[in-house]
Amino acid sequence: MLGIQVFVSASARDHNALTMRGGLSEAAFWVGLRQEIYSAMMKHQSIQLQLPQILIDRSFEPTSDFGWANRGVVHCADVLNCCFGPAGVSLSHWLELKEASERWDAEKPSSFRPIYWREAERGRGDAFPEIWHSHACHSESV
Repeated sequence: MLGIQVFVSASARDHNALTMRGGLSEAAFWVGLRQEIYSAMMKHQSIQLQLPQILIDRSFEPTSDFGWANRGVVHCADVLNCCFGPAGVSLSHWLELKEASERWDAEKPSSFRPIYWREAERGRGDAFPEIWHSHACHSESV
């Protein structure tokens, strides 16, 4: 992860902001961010990548399913930073994040609806429901 952090940070410094237009730097950013989220959740800490210096789409404008999934991933990172950041959780910031989550859920494309859903059967030892999506990018962000 350190290598990805250095690569992304260097790209952001060189361009004053990492613009998301494809290529190796964008691919490294998304891989690194997902790894940071996993690590932050396991360690109960904020992510190490500096999100404010990077131009990331946090809008609710129409885009591809991949764009919507990436917005969900960034929102997850924002929530982790709110919960585990050095400033602590402020009610106003938490309410902004809650509103963004609800809006993302309300405005996401219909293709994010599962094609199959089965509730967890506690008697069989299921901890979670069984949910199928039509594309892997849908399950990464839901």
